[in-house]
This record gives sequence, C-alpha cells and structure tokens, in this order.
Amino acid sequence: MEMVCPICNSKINYSADVIKNKEKPACEHYFFRNASIAFGEGYSEEVAKHRSEEIDVDFREDFEYKLANYIERQLAKYNNNSDKKTFLSLGCGMGFDVMEFLRRNYNSFGIETADISHEWFEYHDTHANRLIVSPEGSIPFEDNSFDLILSYVVLEHVGTIPPKEIVTPNTQQIRFHYIKNGVKKLKRGGIMILIAPNKFTPIDPHHGHHYIPFSNSIREIIGYTPTIPFIKSNFLPSVIELENMLEKINQEIKIYYEFLSDRNDLFFGINYKNYLVGKTYSMLYQIVQLNLKKYFTHFIYLLIKKSDK
Repeated sequence: MEMVCPICNSKINYSADVIKNKEKPACEHYFFRNASIAFGEGYSEEVAKHRSEEIDVDFREDFEYKLANYIERQLAKYNNNSDKKTFLSLGCGMGFDVMEFLRRNYNSFGIETADISHEWFEYHDTHANRLIVSPEGSIPFEDNSFDLILSYVVLEHVGTIPPKEIVTPNTQQIRFHYIKNGVKKLKRGGIMILIAPNKFTPIDPHHGHHYIPFSNSIREIIGYTPTIPFIKSNFLPSVIELENMLEKINQEIKIYYEFLSDRNDLFFGINYKNYLVGKTYSMLYQIVQLNLKKYFTHFIYLLIKKSDK
C-alpha cells in the first residue's frame, strides 16, 4: 500500500529499519517525534509518558480480540464485503488493535502522534513497521485506501490541550477535519467506526475532568468521574456535535448508530466499582424513549459508511 506525504504527495519510505534507526523517511516533511497540532500542544510527550508505564499484554490482547469480534459482527450486519481486508487504526497507541486485525488477515496499519516506536518493537517486533508516527495527525496514505478505519476512544482528545484536555475555540473544527480526513481515506463502500464517551452522560469512567475538583481522586475511589454534560469545558463529544460535523462532509455517506447497553459497556471493559450507581444509571437510560436514546447512551458508537458508487 502506498504511503504518501500529505504535504507534497511524494512517496514515503517507512520501513522497520527506518523506525529502529530513527532515520528520516524519503520525504523532507516527514519527521519522527513530531507532536500533532490536531491533538493539541504537548500531546506527543504526554502520550509517550503514559505509554511508558507497564502494559498488561494479556489484558490488552484479550480486549482487542473481543473488540474485533464486535466490529466484525457490525461489518457483517451492514453488508460490508467480507473480502475487503485493509484496516487503519487512528490513534492506535500501543498498536494491539492493529496486531489483532493483522492476525485476522487484514492488511492493517496504525497511526499515533507520539513517538513510542521503541515500545512498538518491544511488543510487536518486526510488525512494528505497521505502526506509524504521524506528524500533525495527518494520515499518510492515498485517498480511497482502506476498507475499515477505527477510532476507539480517541475523538475526545482531538483538538484539546493535554493533560487536562482543555477545550479551545478550534476544537470542533479540528475534530471535523479529523473525521473528514478519515472518510477521505475510505474506499467506496468502506466503513469508519467512531467510539467515544458521550458528553451527555453524567459519569465518565475513563477520564478526569478538570472542572470537577479532585476528579481523578474520585475516579480512583469509586471508578468513575461525575461530569457536567452541558458546559463548554466538557471535552467529550456529543451526538449533536457529530451530526453537525457529518452534515458538512461533502461526500455520500450513510450514518448508523449502535447503542451500548450496560452489558455491552461491561463487555468493553468498564467495571463500575460502585455497582449500584452503575446499574441505576443503566436503568435510567434504558427507559428513555428509543428516539432519544442515541443522545444519552453511555458510549457513542457511530458507523459511517461511504457510498458504494
């Protein structure tokens, strides 16, 4: 598969040797250790620091196996051709999802803004050349390259300033370009899957929220952070925001929603320490009318299918 520089469109030499030796690829615009403007100032350093912590390999591989099973069921549900086998993970982190789809015979790649290539080689050896350090969050592949693109709990970080995920006046515009660029890289009939926590949910088990005092300490104790859904400081995306973005994409796409129930939330690794609160919240959104459910479910699960024509 051809890799091209998003600035000058020249071909990029991105091999295992290039990564190991920290060589510069063929294109003068394409450098390692280049933090993503799209993901916010300092994002690369924050991710690299976080990724250097010890990884529970068995847990991650088991999680990615279950996630891939779920995704493939959705692909079959929406009639995606099972023979199509090219995969890209946006914000792949340690790349375990890329390796899982590689085991399933996908020609799979991952993009991360932080240079953690030494850890990619530690965990994935020669396959680490499928994991790409990308400057400015760009996608260095030609348009119409992939059958499946995954963005799993990444969108909420796009366009914010870490480590507190501060929302800026440009956050929504940056997120729009993130989604639009992903759609451009899809082949005809290809599918992009976006999974992210929902702003309209009053609890978040994944992140601290800087506008809530001692939010990280609260999350450590009870397993989630209380949030304020309708304020600008809340960096999580909402379905309404995503719908507004998708209306602006000048391509023929179809949008599908999947709603993760309490059972599916647990399936994806959310383990509420406070079981009573978790069950109470689950019951509350299950009684919401179906036509409103997409706005209040715990996770946004958005499937974007590019037109076959």
